[in-house]
Amino acid sequence: ENKVDIPDDELPENADGYVPPPKVAIDDLMAKDAEDESLARYKETLLSGAAIPFPDDPRQVIVEELVVHPDGRDPIVYHPSTEDSFSFVLQEGADYTTHLRFYVQREIVSCLKYQNLVYKGPMRVDKVQTPLGSYAPSLEIIDCVIENGTAPSGFLGRGDYSAKGRLVDDDMNVHLELEYTFKIKKGWE
Repeated sequence: ENKVDIPDDELPENADGYVPPPKVAIDDLMAKDAEDESLARYKETLLSGAAIPFPDDPRQVIVEELVVHPDGRDPIVYHPSTEDSFSFVLQEGADYTTHLRFYVQREIVSCLKYQNLVYKGPMRVDKVQTPLGSYAPSLEIIDCVIENGTAPSGFLGRGDYSAKGRLVDDDMNVHLELEYTFKIKKGWE
């Protein structure tokens, strides 16, 4: 396994000078403008009663799957709650889409973003921050595309890669951290 230790300080952070707004509890949000019936109905629909799909799990964001889906191939699925490691192979030049599937419970999560660093040996070859949006608690799973890409090709593109990703919100709460490896090969095997 070709892993590289990637320091946390190399991961992207919030834009300089940006200060997220103060967090507001759902109960406080529901109490604001309570006399406006239309607004109260809208907030009730939007917040769906502060849904808690996993009452025994204290986390606010529960990531079910990270899915790499190469065009014309079966998806490569990683379940962070049950699998310790994630490793896969892509054919050089293959187009792929990466999805993150998760639940939000208890409170609104503001400005989720997926941050990813990719290394080939000791050299960083990619640093990406993908904004995913803000979400209210829901019993439904959320499916976000975090990347549409094409695997590198040619002699220099082939080889072993290591990466570190994390899912964070506006308050820099980390909801998922993962390290994974992948290989770019001439063929799929």
